[in-house]
Amino acid sequence: MGMHIQARGFSLSEALENEVITSMDAILTRHHQINNVEVRLEDINGRLRGGTDKRCRVVVTLPGTPSMVITSTSGDMYLAIRQCAARLKNALNRFRAREIRRNQHNRQDKRFLADTDGVEQKSKSLV
Repeated sequence: MGMHIQARGFSLSEALENEVITSMDAILTRHHQINNVEVRLEDINGRLRGGTDKRCRVVVTLPGTPSMVITSTSGDMYLAIRQCAARLKNALNRFRAREIRRNQHNRQDKRFLADTDGVEQKSKSLV
């Protein structure tokens, strides 16, 4: 898994880079299926204006599925990074839960088909 961090509208400080790595790394190491992670930090209004103009956008690529895009905007870049990490954690947990349910459903279907094959064979032999 590769992580690419990009800053737009300002230079990426070592402290911000460390914040992204520590916030995202703990979440992403639990999910082994992730191919690529792109983190984009933006100062929307530039240095001239304040307000809630700091955006963190994370794009996660999983095999066989569309990319997952998580965005958070705040007045503080560190807060935007942490919010984005929390949202990413929730999204990946939901994705994992869906995968587990899908796999369980597929196993039940296979067992049902195996059971019905045996019933059909027994009924044919009785006739």
